[in-house]
Amino acid sequence: MTPQGSKTRTVVKAKYTRLRSSSGKLSRSAVGRVKDSAEYYAHRPNAEGQRAYRAGFNGSQDELTKYEVAQIIEREGEKWDLAYRMVLSPGEEMGKEDIREWTKDVMKRMGFQDHRYVAFAHAGEDRHTDNAHVHVIAFTDEKLGREQLRYMREVGDFEADSALRKALMHELKHRMERTHDQGMDIKTTNDSTDATEGGGASRARKRNQQMDMDF
Repeated sequence: MTPQGSKTRTVVKAKYTRLRSSSGKLSRSAVGRVKDSAEYYAHRPNAEGQRAYRAGFNGSQDELTKYEVAQIIEREGEKWDLAYRMVLSPGEEMGKEDIREWTKDVMKRMGFQDHRYVAFAHAGEDRHTDNAHVHVIAFTDEKLGREQLRYMREVGDFEADSALRKALMHELKHRMERTHDQGMDIKTTNDSTDATEGGGASRARKRNQQMDMDF
C-alpha cells in the first residue's frame, strides 16, 4: 500500500443520499434521485460528444441494462440506509475493460460485492474527459469516513499496480513463447541444412571412390 501521508494517484470523490426518513421509512423521492443519477451517468457524452446509453456493471455482471440498473437500485434501496455516489479515477490511462476490472477489484476490497453497487465506466471510447474514471452508486448503512476514503485511494493504487504487473507478466510470457518458437524454427532449418550438406558430402565421396576405381 501507499505509505501513510504520501499522495496517491487514485482519486476518490464521494457524497451520499439518505434513503430513509428519521422514522426509518423508505423515501421514494430519495430512491428516485439515485435513479436519476444513474440515468445521468449512463448518458454522458462519449469521446465524439454523442449521447448514447453506456451499460452499467457491478461485481456480478459486466453489462447491466437500464432496466436492470433501476431494479438493483430499487432492491438495494430497500436493504440499506445510504446510497453513495462516487467518482473513482486510477490517475492513469485505462481502457473500458481495464477500468471495469480495476473498479471491481477496488470495490471488492472495500466490502462492496455483487449487487451492492452499480457503476458506469467513462473510459476509452466512452470517455468524455481526458481522465478515465468510473461513476459508482454503492449502498451501505454507515458513512464512509476520511480514513476509509484514504484507504480506498490506497487500494486503487495497489490494484492499478497489480494490473500493470499482470499485464507485464503476460507480455513477458508471450515474448518468451515467441522467442522459443523462433528458436525451434531456426533449429529445424539448421537440421535441414545439415542433412542437405551431409547428403552432398556422401555423394562426393562416392564419386571420388568411383574415380579411384576408374583410375
